[in-house]
Amino acid sequence: IVLVMNVPGTALTVGFNALFGEAVPIQWRGYVAGLRNAFYSIFTIVSTLACGWVLSSMSFRTGYQMVFAMGFVGAALSSLNLWFIRPLPQPNGALAAPPFLSEEAKDQEQKRRMAVRAGRLIPIHIRPKGITSEFNRVAALFFLFHLFQYLAIPLFPLYMVNTLLFSDEVISLGTGVFYLAMFLGSLRLMQMCDRLGYQKVTALGAILLAAYPALLQISYSGWVFMLASIVGGLAWGMVNGAMLNYLLERAPADDRPGHLAWYNLALNVAILLGSFGGPLLAQGVGLPAALLIAAAGRLLAGISMLRWG
Repeated sequence: IVLVMNVPGTALTVGFNALFGEAVPIQWRGYVAGLRNAFYSIFTIVSTLACGWVLSSMSFRTGYQMVFAMGFVGAALSSLNLWFIRPLPQPNGALAAPPFLSEEAKDQEQKRRMAVRAGRLIPIHIRPKGITSEFNRVAALFFLFHLFQYLAIPLFPLYMVNTLLFSDEVISLGTGVFYLAMFLGSLRLMQMCDRLGYQKVTALGAILLAAYPALLQISYSGWVFMLASIVGGLAWGMVNGAMLNYLLERAPADDRPGHLAWYNLALNVAILLGSFGGPLLAQGVGLPAALLIAAAGRLLAGISMLRWG
């Protein structure tokens, strides 16, 4: 079931990233990504509470059938709405920039937008014609980041339950605080990207994201866990909002889907290695040390992205 599910899932991921680059003008990408992150945070909190209520109110089998049915309907409606998205017409290259951009940033975005419009006249091929060396470097840096990101993810619930002895109520509260912080950070994403650029926002977010496993490792009281959730939510809002725009900047306009498919391959390899390697690492060195290694890896990936990205 998981194999069959991920066949269209992979196509959806690559296709959506390319669609985002084509349908959203460059000067609006940071704004749209931040707003999308904000809505994602809100509905994650709402759906988490709704699923918790359903599972606690119904029998085991019926409750999970209802939860999976809700997920199916939501995914189907999201995919259906993607069908109606088309690139925005830009007659004579005229399209207003977000009003909060600086004049210098508006000029830069105008030049980049015109370059992309020229690139759209070139046929787009799904098969890469040749991945550029710059994008190869960026994909390698993202591979390093995702490897240590997913190295820690399987360890979080084990450490929270088995070592910290957190209750479901505390974990749920921490999850809500995480996505609330992500929501608040996403509201300022466009301004951060305007001042720093997508590369620096992504790199700084990756560096800040290293604090989550590091703080979780010492979260023997609830307030430290809440602090970790706040820092992690702010950091993930930065990474998740700027990452795609950073990739789109580095991908040639005439072969964007092919380059994004190459990134998606690196992402899935990192997920596979990290998800298998995390539990094996914890068995070898223990959960606390494994979390610190994951934190150090995220820090290294963020610094490398800031230096060589």
